Amino acid sequence: MEKFDGYVYRTYRYKFFDWSNYLLIGLCDGLLYFGIRWFLSAQESGGDILNGILLITFGMIGLGWIIYHNCKKSSWTIGLLGSLFQIGILSVLAVVGALIVLGLLALFSESKPTYCINSHD
Repeated sequence: MEKFDGYVYRTYRYKFFDWSNYLLIGLCDGLLYFGIRWFLSAQESGGDILNGILLITFGMIGLGWIIYHNCKKSSWTIGLLGSLFQIGILSVLAVVGALIVLGLLALFSESKPTYCINSHD
């Protein structure tokens, strides 16, 4: 990953692996995941599938924009191959990062149990 990013930076003055791409790929992955879940849930219950389709569409548009932007900043072959490599690696890192953030939030939340003293059951 470092060698590829170093080569692309020396040749085209562009970095494939940066925080903006990481966050955008994480957002697109989230949209795709929740869109597919929403679509399948609505399809099973006979509900409206449009919301799931919209989330999937926005996720695909975001990933398409990343591929286009990478191809525009570098050559088409480097852009396409690098985008596939980038999306694969950063998608896994986005899922792991989200799990770590959720774990840290749970760890530092310091939530305490609550008790109802004046209940009229």
